[in-house]
Amino acid sequence: MGNNRGRASSNTAAKIALAVMGVVVAVLVVLTFKPVTPAPTSTVRPVSRTAPWPTASVSTQNTSVVVARLQQAQAEGRRPVVSVIGSSLVESPKVPKFENQWVWQVILSLQQATGGQLTLKMHSFPGTALTKIVQEGVVAQVRVDKPDLVIFEASDPNNLGQNIGPDEAGRLVGQVLSGLSEKPAPLVVGFVGSPLVVDKHNGETLANYVAADVLAFKNAKVSVCDVGPAMVKAAAGNLMSILPDGVHPNVAGSLAWASAANDCLVGPQ
Repeated sequence: MGNNRGRASSNTAAKIALAVMGVVVAVLVVLTFKPVTPAPTSTVRPVSRTAPWPTASVSTQNTSVVVARLQQAQAEGRRPVVSVIGSSLVESPKVPKFENQWVWQVILSLQQATGGQLTLKMHSFPGTALTKIVQEGVVAQVRVDKPDLVIFEASDPNNLGQNIGPDEAGRLVGQVLSGLSEKPAPLVVGFVGSPLVVDKHNGETLANYVAADVLAFKNAKVSVCDVGPAMVKAAAGNLMSILPDGVHPNVAGSLAWASAANDCLVGPQ
């Protein structure tokens, strides 16, 4: 009887061992033949940055609509989020340090005005027209940011370079704005330069794109910040001094753009 029990125990152990081995082999087979999903490709480079704490106290006088919107988020106990959509005019290749890019300078100014930290979310498209911005589903990505403010630069030099046409550019601007208007809707400010290229012929053509964008912004009841006049004034008759390749601002041009942007977003200093 003892031998029978011993044999029964041995048989049971053997069966358990075989069952365990069967499971392991099955798992290995599944892992070995599991299909590999290729990583999605995208020209979007979402970058999240948090600016340092402001060093100056906030003034409550002459608070702009933008500042008031960001302060509303702070009052709700949230760190305000600013999302940026744009081309290489937003992150110029002629400005080596991000700290000198006009976007970052604007964030610092907004922090000074609100008295608290902000988070910056970048969605920049070097060399990309509005068609690509729409195709890449940027609006959906921006909505994931849950921004309080969206700065939208409409990539006009690229729209011109890829010859999509002013009417189509205006339609695409309207499509982006429509997507951003879904509740909870952020405050959106459109940025244009009227126009900032050295070549006169291209300048005249680019003006048609800018006009179409401005019309689309206004139809969507979105504020427009035209940095063109301030940039021309800063150039003192020599646009090449701030736009060395005729399009992209250098450090001096970026700081001039930041000054014009701050006048729009924070208010004249």
